[in-house]
Amino acid sequence: MADEVTAAGHTMLARFEKPLAFPVFFTTVHPEKLDAQFKGRCVVVETTKLADEELVRFLRRVGRAEGHSLSSGDTGTVMAALRKRKVVGQVRDALVELETYLRIHAAAEVASGT
Repeated sequence: MADEVTAAGHTMLARFEKPLAFPVFFTTVHPEKLDAQFKGRCVVVETTKLADEELVRFLRRVGRAEGHSLSSGDTGTVMAALRKRKVVGQVRDALVELETYLRIHAAAEVASGT
């Protein structure tokens, strides 16, 4: 496995020998596993988890932008799902849960005729 990671790292390094006309973004939860030469060519941007209140505000903003008015119960349901999965504070997971919640909620409204 280590040889595969090293080979993949060298392949990526070769592609970035010349400057690119566009930015390339890599994300990882295990930066310690990246090759030192590869990391040396990267700009590291560390992120942190959002506090519950910030995440709820973010979810409401996204909901409004998508044409939904989220109640405290709606955001509470999404936050409970995040806690159950142990991923509270992670924006990407919150967006996935919100999308799932809205899809299920919309289907239930269609089924009930409201």
